[in-house]
Amino acid sequence: MVIEKPVLIDTNIWIDALNGLPDALNVLNSYIDIALSAITYAEVASGCSAVESAVFEAFLQAGQAAGTVQIIHTDDAIIRLASTFNKNHDTGCGYGKRRLPDAIIGATAVISGRILLTRNAPDFKYVVHETPYQGQWVDQEKDGKTVKTWLPASTPAANPPVAKGA
Repeated sequence: MVIEKPVLIDTNIWIDALNGLPDALNVLNSYIDIALSAITYAEVASGCSAVESAVFEAFLQAGQAAGTVQIIHTDDAIIRLASTFNKNHDTGCGYGKRRLPDAIIGATAVISGRILLTRNAPDFKYVVHETPYQGQWVDQEKDGKTVKTWLPASTPAANPPVAKGA
């Protein structure tokens, strides 16, 4: 099924896709209007091995050539809104560097009029978002080696996609 609504894909879904997670690959293959924040690009690209980097770049280049994927660069409007999202409204001060990338990603979704797709819904309470799948990566022993294994959420009905308003 092809979904035409414009979405901004969060970093965790790109990482899941690069790790071969079928749920994440399904997300990337289901939408025809995909964007990622320049911050997401930096987060993903900086954590990639050479092979992962080649796969990531090939997907982006193919999508950009087809007009289905774009990188949205940070501009004045995004930064202004991100600074608001990054403030602790009780103290009036910013939360600091730890939350700033998510604030910029969230602001990018709002300013570009896109729905944010993420597994980290609590980090994006202030933007319209959906959680297309849930689970977690865990380290497990296999043949004497530690490998990352995906554990889907135990009850899919307990974690349905959620759209929240600003």
